[in-house]
Amino acid sequence: MRSRVSALPKSLALLLFAAAIMYGTHVPAATTQPQPTVATQMKAIDTDCLAIQDAVMALQPIDLIYAKSTWKIATDAEVTVAERTKASITIANVWKQGKNYAWVHSHSWDQKGNQSATQLCFRQSDGSLERVKQAVDIPGLNGSGARVGYYASNGTLIYKVGLFEENDPAIAKKVTELPYYKQLP
Repeated sequence: MRSRVSALPKSLALLLFAAAIMYGTHVPAATTQPQPTVATQMKAIDTDCLAIQDAVMALQPIDLIYAKSTWKIATDAEVTVAERTKASITIANVWKQGKNYAWVHSHSWDQKGNQSATQLCFRQSDGSLERVKQAVDIPGLNGSGARVGYYASNGTLIYKVGLFEENDPAIAKKVTELPYYKQLP
């Protein structure tokens, strides 16, 4: 009798284990979808941002200058003067694709005249940040030394290239979070 009682829990355990495998953990193959790899996501973002860049570069950007602790829309003459000053100034060039703001170049100079440049590419579907490029100057944004960050639509960083600065104050996760968004027409 004793051996029969001790054998019962083993068979029950095996039966429960088999049931768990058959019913509890099995997911039919037809309902699973592979998640895109980081490389696939990056390629799609690069393709989308290149299409946006091609579409907007022939257009005149909206130029803004950060001066006296406020952002304001600037004329071409004001931008030229600001660029010659090259000290403690920030300029943002914003392009629109259709009805949405999609592409931003911002560049600033510190008190010593050192420039830094940031390029933002926003998704057209929801205005979320897709890609950020950082460099020492605007031409460097398209160079091999540019630091790049790729973002998911929820604002999380997917991947970064080089010494990408996640805390760059020029980065906005949504186009509506740009510090000068309210000044844009």
